[in-house]
Amino acid sequence: MSKKHTCHKCEEKLVVTKDAYDVYYHCFNCFEHVSRKEFDEVCCLDPKLHFVKHKVSGGSFQLRKQCENCHRILGRSYPQKEHNMHEIVDSDVIAHQTFKEMRLDNWRAFVANNKRQICEELTEHIEFIDKKIAYMEYKQYLNSKKWKAKRKLVLKRDNYTCQSCLSAKARDVHHISYEHLRNEPLFELVSVCRTCHISITQMDRGREYEDIKVKLFTNSLS
Repeated sequence: MSKKHTCHKCEEKLVVTKDAYDVYYHCFNCFEHVSRKEFDEVCCLDPKLHFVKHKVSGGSFQLRKQCENCHRILGRSYPQKEHNMHEIVDSDVIAHQTFKEMRLDNWRAFVANNKRQICEELTEHIEFIDKKIAYMEYKQYLNSKKWKAKRKLVLKRDNYTCQSCLSAKARDVHHISYEHLRNEPLFELVSVCRTCHISITQMDRGREYEDIKVKLFTNSLS
């Protein structure tokens, strides 16, 4: 598996999300979020590059490239003697800055939305099992070597196969009981796929998953 598709914290597979211009990665296991590194000649998902005259300090110009799609002005400069500078238009600095800020806002919104959903689901779990476990404490436990070792043992024991549907590949480990949380025996843990994990959570809670999210979101605004 490619390193860029693997979480640098827990080495689990990252989930890929694409927006209009960028690629985002996030980890369901430890909640890490990673944005795609932008190299000099990579600006967006649909690059359409053309040469522009980019004004620099002192009033001089550099020959650079700007994308017609995302308007990013790339960092590398090119030799001017190889081009007819009279036929090349000036760079659109305002569009570059506007789209840069928009993409940054999109990234921040993506991370905030993911983290809010994680907090909501964890909060509901805490209410359901009647345990006073703070979100950060639970997150710290899921990032611990102890949990990672248990998780790998359970997945290996179940041959990375969902023990609910016995067909899909498992990448989640579900607590059958939270009675011994942090010291749970392995028979209280079971490997499940993402779809079955959500279904089990719905059954455990005794109400629809979407209703829970609406309720939690409403409460967060009050």
